[in-house]
Amino acid sequence: MGDAAALLISDFHLDRVDDPVTGIDTRILRKRGGRRVIAQNHVSAGLDRRRARAAGLAGGPEGCERGAPPAPATGAKKGYRQMSHETDRTDGPPDTLIESATPTRADLDRLARTAGRVTFRGCVFDELDLGHLDVTDWRFETCSLARARLTGARFGDSAFVNCRAPGATFAGAALADTVVEGGSYANASFVEARLSSVRFARCKMTGADLGSVAALDVTFEEVLLVLSVLPGFSFRKAHLSGLDLSEADLRRCDFREAVLNDCSLRDANIADCRFQGADLRGADLGGLRLTEADRFRGAIISKRQAGDLLGQLGLHVL
Repeated sequence: MGDAAALLISDFHLDRVDDPVTGIDTRILRKRGGRRVIAQNHVSAGLDRRRARAAGLAGGPEGCERGAPPAPATGAKKGYRQMSHETDRTDGPPDTLIESATPTRADLDRLARTAGRVTFRGCVFDELDLGHLDVTDWRFETCSLARARLTGARFGDSAFVNCRAPGATFAGAALADTVVEGGSYANASFVEARLSSVRFARCKMTGADLGSVAALDVTFEEVLLVLSVLPGFSFRKAHLSGLDLSEADLRRCDFREAVLNDCSLRDANIADCRFQGADLRGADLGGLRLTEADRFRGAIISKRQAGDLLGQLGLHVL
């Protein structure tokens, strides 16, 4: 039985059937409340070509029972370890789980047209072109998107959890109600992306480029943004915690009335930034010279920070 099916056995009643068309050994797990999960095992090497075609991911509904995974299309890549569908007693397409796979663009186009919520777990999208794809309600867990091209893609109610996407480009993409949690997005490009209600948490974004981003209600929690590019980004009234902006390009950023806790602005380029009303007592301002202190006009700093600045004049604050 597939891994996911084995994990669910304790919570579901198990019925075993053979698909009348494909002959594939299928377990139907029935859960209290009527929700149904169909977990389909590997296709054995002994199946004939007709059965193998019917057991893949992609394709239309021909030859499939209602609620079962669709039949494959030519060109589907090897590596679809398991696919399951979860359905409630409501209309609409079922949820889809795809594990340890290397999908093609054709696979993703087909899922975008026909599937409901989709979860990719441990899948590989390296260097794949996902440009202008509508991936609403898609979730990526521990996936690899190294140098993937997501230019102009549309994400809604989506999530990236513990993924690796070094060098990926989200340029011009639209991310709404999206969570990016854990993982690495080093040198990723979000240039001219539209971010609305997006949460970045506990991820590494070293060298990421967020130039010309249109942002609304974007939050950062414990994010590494060292050497990142964020000119003109608005942090106004934001509560920033654990944000490392060391050596980042922050020209013209708006920090008015923001609160920085356990953050770093060390050696960052803060030319033309606005800090009126900002609480910087929890920020590392290392590298700031007294001649640049006027850039923090109107901000709140601690006695220790003031002492560090005045120390450049040989003065001691007691």
